[in-house]
Amino acid sequence: MAIGELISRGFEALAGMLYPRVCEVCGRGLVDGEHTLCLDCRYQLPLWSAADFTDNEIHERVMRQPVLKAAAYCHYYKDSPYARLIQDIKYAHRPSLGREMGAVAARELAKRDFFDGIDAITVVPLHRRKLLLRGYNQSLMIARGVSQATGIPVVETLRCLSHGTQTLRGRWQRWLNARSIYSADIELPQVPAHALLIDDVITSGATIMACVEALHRRYPSMQVSVMALGLAR
Repeated sequence: MAIGELISRGFEALAGMLYPRVCEVCGRGLVDGEHTLCLDCRYQLPLWSAADFTDNEIHERVMRQPVLKAAAYCHYYKDSPYARLIQDIKYAHRPSLGREMGAVAARELAKRDFFDGIDAITVVPLHRRKLLLRGYNQSLMIARGVSQATGIPVVETLRCLSHGTQTLRGRWQRWLNARSIYSADIELPQVPAHALLIDDVITSGATIMACVEALHRRYPSMQVSVMALGLAR
């Protein structure tokens, strides 16, 4: 476990002693049986509810790469109070929130048999500089929650080779830049037949496309599916 993650867990443990358990969205105190979100906020969560896992909006965003199944847990509106769930995972030293939300999302998607046939989980990586600053990879925390809920093991095979912001780039420029960033060069003891690639939020789809391309370049026979906590609107 990385030193940064240990420090983040220490912050979380201290916060848990100083502050009561509250809903991550509205701030109301949680009662027995409520976890992370109160029942009211959970009911109003803008869930992603595409009817088909094999042909949906996510496939349209990653149209340059073959993806077998694709799913998100909820819609991500930047100014929505629900956006804090993902923002806090990334920026507020909340790795355990990532694990909690990963498990919540997995239990919801499992009701629709999304994980059938998937034998390994991998994640969109962070560049080592950002990993040192943040202390953990938020996508890995989400993946560990998914693994906890499904029993599917997590394997890390992707590496981020360079670092740069995508914020000011257009969709095509994001794709061209992302292609040079990601590589599947971490050796696996056993190559999964069907891997699930997890990210926190899918926006333009450029990062997912680049990671899927890297996986297929290294493992041509591997089937790849995609999951994210949020699908940006």
